[in-house]
Amino acid sequence: MNQGQDNENDNDFPWISLWKIQIIPRIRLFIWKLIQKALPTKSRLAARNSEISPNCPMCNSQEVETETHLFKNFPFARAIWFGCSLDAANTQIFTASIEEWVKTWIEDPNFSMFKEKIATITWFIWKYRCEVVFQQTNPDPIRLIKQINNFMKEANTKDNLLTKKGTKSNRSSWSDFNSDWIIFVDASFKKEDSSMGYDFILYSTDQEAFMHISVGSELAFTTVHAEANTLLRALKWLEENLLSSVTIDTDCKILVDSINNAGEITSRVTENTVEDIMQILKRLPQGKIRHIIRDRNAAADSIAKEARISRSQHKNRHIHQKVKKESIISNIFEKK
Repeated sequence: MNQGQDNENDNDFPWISLWKIQIIPRIRLFIWKLIQKALPTKSRLAARNSEISPNCPMCNSQEVETETHLFKNFPFARAIWFGCSLDAANTQIFTASIEEWVKTWIEDPNFSMFKEKIATITWFIWKYRCEVVFQQTNPDPIRLIKQINNFMKEANTKDNLLTKKGTKSNRSSWSDFNSDWIIFVDASFKKEDSSMGYDFILYSTDQEAFMHISVGSELAFTTVHAEANTLLRALKWLEENLLSSVTIDTDCKILVDSINNAGEITSRVTENTVEDIMQILKRLPQGKIRHIIRDRNAAADSIAKEARISRSQHKNRHIHQKVKKESIISNIFEKK
């Protein structure tokens, strides 16, 4: 089946059997997205943006990254299935489409004891692929096999962890969120010299980790204009990368109300920026804007202030090197 085709056998898929698999909801939702062709694979991104290469970021060949390649045909994936003692789940139905592959291990009695593990491994492969793409790490199948085996061992010894909402973590309040990604957006504006610093931080709820940050500085007319410019930057980045379900968090309530037609912007310049934001949102049905309190946006707030100060003092305007991933994440989650 072609990557871009809709699932012709959608009505025949055993959805009830999928929802009954004893795995955490996040993995079940991931398998649903896999069947619905909703994962942002390179081939799918390239179909929307000709500047993006459709080739697999995990291998050196010129293979197009489709679901079938990533989870079944790719040598890295084969190594994972073999290392987890489930190579039969891959090789036995090697030529099947991704839909038929999932359908087989859900319904086939020969896999009744392994379908939870197969679903979990598939999810781990996707999580690891995202880590390679966003953190630019080198693929290491042995490392991933160890992660999977440790997870499965923990699941079997700690009250059947696979059936709970998520793994134990002090970040569970974000991990349980419905979106796959959260983008924290903020700007810092100084009226006296019209300077602003901005940043947006991408957080993966699957990985429970920071994945990307954009930081910079420029001029703005008002605080709301600065916030709107930053949100527009984040949305343009999101449009280029075409992630799956995303929540964009900002602490600027005036801006959110304006986007939701619940408030008015008095500045014509800011109003034009808001109109640009709304046009992009129409093209991004997987993205939604949410207002959060300032404490929840503490990390983005502190980075935006530093970016503005750096501009004011004529220092380096791009401070990516100053930002430590650990400090960003701890700041995000230490505010309850």
